[in-house]
Amino acid sequence: MSTLAQWVSEHGVKFHEHIQLTSNNDETNEEEDWSMELTQSCTRGTTLLTVPKSLVLSSNHILTNELAQLSSSPSLKNMLLQGYEQHLPEFSLLYKLLLEKSKQSSSTWYNWILSLPTAASSTSSTLYMNDVESSCLPSFALSLLQYEREKLHVFRDALYQICNSNSNSGIDLDDESIEWAYYIVTTR
Repeated sequence: MSTLAQWVSEHGVKFHEHIQLTSNNDETNEEEDWSMELTQSCTRGTTLLTVPKSLVLSSNHILTNELAQLSSSPSLKNMLLQGYEQHLPEFSLLYKLLLEKSKQSSSTWYNWILSLPTAASSTSSTLYMNDVESSCLPSFALSLLQYEREKLHVFRDALYQICNSNSNSGIDLDDESIEWAYYIVTTR
């Protein structure tokens, strides 16, 4: 956490003087959980945290700048034809997260990415239920699960098409990385 706290400070994130990071670790949990807490009361409307715009991963920015050259690509057109236009913001964040992860320590967001859940822990989400587990779901929940799986499949196909057609993409792709990034994007 100290690495992340240092990264946050170096990139201009400002905390109110009465905010502190607190570890919520207990003996039953192998990983530390962290939270922010106020050490003193503040008046309503007090700004507690300021994040520079340059540090925000904005789907609008990614779509208009980094994915703009890909807007005519068959993979994105295919997503639109399949009715996934409303999910382009999620797809753009997925693309950017995988791109930044591939850059490793040269990425602005490297230390933040290291603070995210690992691929192993992300596959425990409900998206990865086996057939027996998913058969126990009520019909509406099962429909949502199937839709999320289908969306992941469409995103995966689009990412592979983009990376295969653009050897300069710089993204190291494999199914596990895509599932990890999908989990991160859909749970944050």
